[in-house]
Amino acid sequence: MGVAGQAVDVVIHGGFRPLVQLDFDRPSSSVVATSFDARLGDTPLEHVVWLDGSSLRATVPPSLAVGTWDLTVTDPRGERGTLAGAFSAYRLPEHLVIETRAGGVGAAVDALSLRLASQVPLHAVARDPAGAYVRDAAEAIWSVDGVIGTVLPVTGAATTFTADTAGEGQVRVSAPGLPGDDTGLITVTACGGAADCADACHSSASCVAGQCVFSAADKDSDHDGFVDAACVGGLDCDDGDAQVHPGAQEGPYQLATCRDGKDNDCDGFTDGADRQCAQNSAPLAVATVSPPVGAPGAVFTADSAGTTDREQSAAALRYEWDWDGDGVYESTGPTSTHAFAQAGVYHLALKVTDPFGLVGVASAPVVVAAPSDTAVVTTGVDELDPGATPSNPRGSGLSLREALGWAAATPGQQAVVVLAGLTVHPTVPQLVLGSTPVIIVGFGAVVDCAGISGAGASCLDVSGGAHQLFGLEVRNARGWAVWLHGTGAQVSGFRVHDNGSGVQVAGQDNVLGPGNELWATGSPAVEVSARSLLVDNLVRNNPAVGIEVRNGGDDTRLIGNRLVANGGDAVSLAAQARRVRVWHNTVHGNGGSGLATANSTGDTDLRNNVFTANTAWGVDAAASNLAAANANDFWANGQGACRACGPMGPLTLTADPRYLAAPADLRPDLFSPVVNAGEDLGVDRNGPLDGGYLGPAPDQGAFEVW
Repeated sequence: MGVAGQAVDVVIHGGFRPLVQLDFDRPSSSVVATSFDARLGDTPLEHVVWLDGSSLRATVPPSLAVGTWDLTVTDPRGERGTLAGAFSAYRLPEHLVIETRAGGVGAAVDALSLRLASQVPLHAVARDPAGAYVRDAAEAIWSVDGVIGTVLPVTGAATTFTADTAGEGQVRVSAPGLPGDDTGLITVTACGGAADCADACHSSASCVAGQCVFSAADKDSDHDGFVDAACVGGLDCDDGDAQVHPGAQEGPYQLATCRDGKDNDCDGFTDGADRQCAQNSAPLAVATVSPPVGAPGAVFTADSAGTTDREQSAAALRYEWDWDGDGVYESTGPTSTHAFAQAGVYHLALKVTDPFGLVGVASAPVVVAAPSDTAVVTTGVDELDPGATPSNPRGSGLSLREALGWAAATPGQQAVVVLAGLTVHPTVPQLVLGSTPVIIVGFGAVVDCAGISGAGASCLDVSGGAHQLFGLEVRNARGWAVWLHGTGAQVSGFRVHDNGSGVQVAGQDNVLGPGNELWATGSPAVEVSARSLLVDNLVRNNPAVGIEVRNGGDDTRLIGNRLVANGGDAVSLAAQARRVRVWHNTVHGNGGSGLATANSTGDTDLRNNVFTANTAWGVDAAASNLAAANANDFWANGQGACRACGPMGPLTLTADPRYLAAPADLRPDLFSPVVNAGEDLGVDRNGPLDGGYLGPAPDQGAFEVW
């Protein structure tokens, strides 16, 4: 605690590890970093000094505004910890006032008239010279002048005065460090009838020998300064708990008072329904990088534009950047720059934190390649000029087909850039990525496949192996928009829509995801016929089946996908598909079942999914189809949770997952029953953050929120 407008030296206790980097070849290059950042709210502390592993010394600046502030400490690794309500800044001078309610909303006690045995709550309130409320005086000391009554407790911000003897006297309050005492004049009179007691308590009190006699429930049995709910000025809704009364605080949302099942502030609302526990949600982070491909030594710029938060402005968020995916955040701010010495594909991570400590993450590929290994597509016309190269494209410019041909003929892995805003119009035949690995970067670019004629004709034919495709929008293919029939390729950040079919994964060990979005595409949106990984994709609003795993798709993993509002089954497993792992998916509002298995499908592993509002079953399967089933949530599916699954495991739920805004935002809120309700399957649901998940257990569904 400190006085606003004055610098205050503080010592922060906790666990504070410096960053130690040893270079055994060049000892002089070894580093011990002890630079810690400490903030109260958004105000940085000054002169932060690491003392030892358990303490920091710092100075609270005079600029800190009046209020109670959370302390956030960030170590040299970029790891952070927050202590809620760690420091309060208040105004001086202050003076005490005895009031009838806490929080500066009661009336000052000047001349109070009570009946014998009546009770009244009193509060010690600190106000500034202008009379403005500053705070309740937590260390107040109470006493009574005369023998008119007693106060219990005798210390604390609130007390209960009980009228013991007829007469006139004063209640006095003082507080260490606050100038002046305050007194309140109280007159106690005998009652002449039960009606006399009504001015203190609307209850079944009666007048016996001049005293108001109350039931036990009408008294302040927990000594919190509030009497039973029937008493004027009391409204104590739980007289057995001293922490529950109208002067108490419910929330903010991250405190235990929002999860204790009590109406702490007696406003008629409990926990998540209380306005003081207003829902907070994590930011939705967006990261972009320019240029899309750069040479070793070139400066890349990362931007967080497009990042949103439901409750906070962009300026209230904290942005941290990890350029090389090592878990160390090298810079902060809405934008960041970096250069790489070596060629390769790096995965930039952005961590965005709101003022309450909730985190959103995003990732973006950073492709570093020498100019001699990079081709930039400069025309949308589908040319194939003989001998076209990036330095001599001929014709109207370098087409995507020419760039792919050049990459296939050039030793080593080449990078092809399709610039944002460019629309490529391929014609017959389809665009082919052959045996030589190619990196394609096309965020903001479009491949419009309408010119590739022939029923069922594919658009992007990805054969060979180890291709990496990032960010293209693919539309208007008559057949497959993307045909993955090589091995070890990855497609991420694609937008696939308005095609005859979406993505066919026909080769072994291809990866579809993260960040692909498929919509308005014929059946199925994704077809899998070889062992593959489909991770963190959005498959929505397609007319029929979302994902179909067919013959040959044994051991495929479906992890973290969202399947929303597809016309048929969200996921369909054919008879020959065995050992498919369906983990951490959110499946909502599809026209068939959330998951449908053929009768002879075997060994399906079904865990940590959320199935809601699907027209048919949550899961259309029998127990014989499932090798494992646990920690799934089923809610409001048309025909029920599961057709014939049998026992579904001890962590299975049938509860409303409390989406933030279905179907647009299927993240569960912080009070959702699916939060921390999953089974640890050893998969990373936490992205670049430490550990595999947040909280004591992973969440069910595609999102890890708390």
